[in-house]
Order: sequence, then structure tokens, then C-alpha cells
Amino acid sequence: PLNNLHDLQQRVHPKDQQAVQQGFLKILSGEQKLFECTHRIQHEDGHYVWVHDKGQVFHDADGEIEKICAIRLDVSEQKWIEDELEVDATVIEHASEGIAITDGDMKVVRCNHALSQTLEKATGIQETADLKTLLNSLQTQADESILETLNREGFWKGELNLLDEYGKLKLASRISLKKIFHDTTQSLHYSFIHSDITDLKRIETALNDLANIDSVTGLANRNKLYQNLKNDLQPNRDITLMFLDLDYFKRVNDTLGHDIGDLLLKSVGREIQKLIPEKTLLARVGGDEFVLYYEQSLSNLSATDIAQRITDRLSQPFRIHHHEIKIGSSIGIAHYPQQASDRQSLMKAADTAMYQAKHSGKGQYCEYSDELKPDQQVA
Repeated sequence: PLNNLHDLQQRVHPKDQQAVQQGFLKILSGEQKLFECTHRIQHEDGHYVWVHDKGQVFHDADGEIEKICAIRLDVSEQKWIEDELEVDATVIEHASEGIAITDGDMKVVRCNHALSQTLEKATGIQETADLKTLLNSLQTQADESILETLNREGFWKGELNLLDEYGKLKLASRISLKKIFHDTTQSLHYSFIHSDITDLKRIETALNDLANIDSVTGLANRNKLYQNLKNDLQPNRDITLMFLDLDYFKRVNDTLGHDIGDLLLKSVGREIQKLIPEKTLLARVGGDEFVLYYEQSLSNLSATDIAQRITDRLSQPFRIHHHEIKIGSSIGIAHYPQQASDRQSLMKAADTAMYQAKHSGKGQYCEYSDELKPDQQVA
């Protein structure tokens, strides 16, 4: 029990004494009629508790203070909750991940600094009104199923990609969404956590390029060719494959050097791409060897017509820096499943036909037939 103001003052926490004293002085002087203060006070066992005091001064007929009536409430639990919320808010604000909280209508009620920076990077605007707009700002193509899954399952995790106007990756995001229902308050919220994984995705792309892209021409390499053939050689698909070897390329490297040779290979790759059907995979598989394949139904031209166009173009001079370079090409053609049952036999058939074309005088093409000997190779 507290018997007097001095007793009260002694038990108030040192950091709160000034505020409590000033409050009492104001009601004692008549400056205020009501006293209200939240502070810490020492319990009988020595520890401090948070209390909320609310009091009023009553005067007698002469205007003298007759009594002070006050109510004291223990608000330790409430204060603990407030402190926890303050800690949570501080953690959210300073987290490296972007975090947003929405109300039950998915309207954003809190958005931390990291997410504001991400939004500015993605859209030029630091704030967003609702969860749907937020998600759409982080992806090139809107996915309506995300919010449907969130409401149905209570959570959603996944990755979103935002591309720039040139189709290149601008922002890659890993997103975690959660539906939160509070039993005590019967309220609904949604949490949104964002991680910027753009650098990680670019590293993955670079590593994938190292494994699948020819460093000289930028075309697919042998590994990529084999992977795609494995997936595309299906019983219900007719595939045409061409094996192309450049004629006289070694002479270019020997006389003009490998730098000019590499530039020539790039030019050859670009010219071939202009002459082949859409969705054709073109790969460089060796020093001067290229392989291309496509689904026959995607081309209005016959395989021999396409091969003729390629040999005609590659027989024309290439201008590399100040050098005019003349080469040619020998092309072998094979068809799946008519002449081969798998990748290995298809490649072998086209290779055999290519060597027959080279044997016929170079600058030629040849379709595989059973009459050709698989080991017929001319250097």
C-alpha cells in the first residue's frame, strides 16, 4: 500500500520519477484537474511492474485540496505486447528482405524500406495499394492463380520474373505469401516476404551458358544439341537433321589466324540462321562442324531445298575486316524415324552422308540412304 506521495515517489522507477512528479505538481497547482501517467513502480518483492495511474483532485469549500482519488491498473502484459510489437516493427523495417502486411481486403497497410526500394527498381514507384498490384509489378505476365492458391491453401511460395523491354531479366524475385487469421480479434491479414534473387539467376544463366552455349558463335554447343535431341526424338515426330562441314576452313586459320577464323565462324552461323525454318536448333559441334535439326512439319521447303540454299550462300565470299574469304560447305542429311531410331544413329547417318557429299567434290549436299557405307569418310 502507498500511504503518501513520498512513498509513491520512492517506489517509482528512477527513469520515470520526473514524469510522475511533474504530473502531480500540475494537479496540485491547479494547472490540470486530472492526472494520468503510465510508468514503472517497484513491487513489494523488488521487481518493477508497469502501471497506469489515473486520478483527480477534490477540493473543499475553501478551495483547499481535500483528497486525491486515483485508480491504478497493472498494464505490464499490455506493455510487454507493445514492446514486442515495437521490436517486430523494428525488425521488419530493417530486414534485408522486402516485407509487406495487408488487411483482410489485401490492402497494403505496412511496407518496409527494403520492399520500397525493390518497387522503385521495378516500377519507379515506392508504394503499392494492394497485394494484387504488388504481385503484378514483379512479373511480366500476371498469374491470377497465385491469390487463388493463397486463399485456398493459406500460403504460396514461388519465383517471379520481370523482364525489361528487350526481354532481358530485370528483376527476379522469390516470394512467400501467408494468410494469417487472429482468433482473438477475429481479424485477417496477409504477409508478403520478398527476396531479390536477380544476381543468383544471372549467375545460373551464365553457368548454363557455359555448359550449353558455344563461346565462339553464341550458338548451342554439342551438349545442348544432345539434350534437345533426347527430348525431341519422339515416335510421333518427323525430324530432319543436317551435318555441315565447312570446306577450306583450315586454310583460313593457317593463313589469316584463329581470330579471323573465329569471326568467320560467327558470320557463318548468322548466315545459316537466316536460311533455316523457325524453331530450328543450330549448334556448332566442332572446329568447323555445325549440326541443325527441325521438325519437318514446320517447314514448307524440302530438306534438299534448304541444304541447297545453305551451300549456295556459303559458297559466296565472306568479308571479314579487309579480307575477302572464300569457303564452302558439305552437308549430309538424315531423317528420323525413317533412317534412324535414336540420336546416335541419326547423327551417324547424317555424318556418313556429309562425307559422301565431300567425296563428291565439296560444296555439295547428300541425303543418307542405305547404300552409303557408315565408315565411308574422306578427310
